[in-house]
Amino acid sequence: SILFLGDLMVGYGEFLENNRMLVPSGFVEEWWGQLLIEKLAAPQSASPVSSISISSERLQTLATNPLSTRPNAKEATEVSTKLGIPLHPSYTFFWDLIKPEELEYLRERIRAFSRTTEETILIPDDAKIKSLLERLCLPHRVEGGSLRIMEAETVILRSLFKPEAQEWLAVGSTTLERLSSLAGFPVKSKSPNYVGARMGRPEKAKERVMTPKVHCLFPTGQFGGTRRDIVEASKKLAVSLEVVDRSCPNCDTWEPRVKCPACGGLTVERFSCPRCGLLGPGVCKNCNVETVAYKNSPLDLSRILEEAGKRLGLGKIPDSVKGAKGLLNRTKTPEPVEKGLLRARTDVSIFKDGTIRFDSTNAILTHFRPGEVGLSIEKAHAIGYEKDMDEKPLVTPSQLCALEVQDLIVPEACGEYLLKASKFLDDLLSSYYRLDRFYNATKREDLIGRLVVGLSPHTSVGVVGRIVGFTKASVCYAHPFWHAAKRRDCDGASKSFRGCTPSAQYRDRVPTSSRVLREDMAGCASERGRESSSDPEQASGRRSLEHWFHASNRGPRPWPVDQLLQGATDHA
Repeated sequence: SILFLGDLMVGYGEFLENNRMLVPSGFVEEWWGQLLIEKLAAPQSASPVSSISISSERLQTLATNPLSTRPNAKEATEVSTKLGIPLHPSYTFFWDLIKPEELEYLRERIRAFSRTTEETILIPDDAKIKSLLERLCLPHRVEGGSLRIMEAETVILRSLFKPEAQEWLAVGSTTLERLSSLAGFPVKSKSPNYVGARMGRPEKAKERVMTPKVHCLFPTGQFGGTRRDIVEASKKLAVSLEVVDRSCPNCDTWEPRVKCPACGGLTVERFSCPRCGLLGPGVCKNCNVETVAYKNSPLDLSRILEEAGKRLGLGKIPDSVKGAKGLLNRTKTPEPVEKGLLRARTDVSIFKDGTIRFDSTNAILTHFRPGEVGLSIEKAHAIGYEKDMDEKPLVTPSQLCALEVQDLIVPEACGEYLLKASKFLDDLLSSYYRLDRFYNATKREDLIGRLVVGLSPHTSVGVVGRIVGFTKASVCYAHPFWHAAKRRDCDGASKSFRGCTPSAQYRDRVPTSSRVLREDMAGCASERGRESSSDPEQASGRRSLEHWFHASNRGPRPWPVDQLLQGATDHA
């Protein structure tokens, strides 16, 4: 059975936020160290330190490094006996969990079977004594029909219970008061408060998808069936959809993009009244309503799919490419169908805001071993982990390392999904934008060192993180600072790993020069602004791209910014 789940540290802010009184802390190593420092700082004439057999250097080390240096049992009892400070927390058991009469019973059993010639105590096993030792969390070993208390614990119990004394001389109303009276030095409470907890929700690690699944933010209306399949809709003889009213004046064809892929000319967006159809921007003179840039238009989906497949160099169109029933952006501008074809081929889906997401439960981690997260020593050195937590050179995968505040250990399922997303992005760059592939990942370990964006449901700002390993648990392990930056508690809530992909919904909010990378590269951020081809906007986008790609000098060499901007302009 589980006897104790461990300590819980609660920050002051939790009490302040909930208007609760502060509760006393359990006796911990830092507290003990401060008390020892006070004794060591006392004037030499009034200090009993000189009577201790422990060297002054050892005492200073124990006082100043209480978390990394622990006294042995004899040192702990000598310090408490001669200096009058409470017994060290490492040798303080959960005494306040037993009653005073149970303490007296335990003392009698210890006195009866303690032999000064032996370093351990062997007590006949019975249900009552076994229950007491377990509630105290006092280490012992079962040997046949007896319970053996080991050397260190024997030293502590003999110092506390004074088995050589025949009479029970303890006074006080509580267990701790009686034990302190009997021992001759204070014994503090190790667990003054307990917190009950229950499982609020199971851990989760799964890609975020719309219902039904969507490959492309392209409308199908009632023509795509229950699955909203663009391929199925293309088989219908007459398809009319509510989409942006934009066309190429040279080719005289509907084209949702700014530049016609056939002739290279700029397309024209037309505004019309949604009631009477009067053309012109602004307010309709007849109906006094705002004109819109979309209308119900007949579309040849079969031709659109065929031409998109040819531009991508696909030998065969996927059997199913799932779209949306309708569009919600202001101009009802759909995504290029090419992106839906590539997503369907790599089996990734898009969320309604134009992102590829993976949801997982938050979990805190501050230290890790490279061997436990699939991180090789060579890769660890490459991403900056050259020393372990003790500042020793990192040479074996079993050494314990301090997790950097921006680094993440993500679920294995997340790694597999992000691998698919990286393949989609590489296909998009090479087939659609005619740029070099970026990730070139063939297995999830190739994503170690890559950047992702963490996003909480109630915030609009993402936090950049770096993948350093994978776990079989369905949680995202990260530093408390990283979770706090997302404004999230680690109480079973989840967050998304977000990879930005093309979204016409935000078309009018992003500068043309940086739209491609903001929408298509996982985590690429750029300046916000209205769509414009003016020099200030283009310069703003250029600065944001340079800042992003040169922020980390440990990744692969980035593409030239001019090449990226040229590719973005060509496919705007």
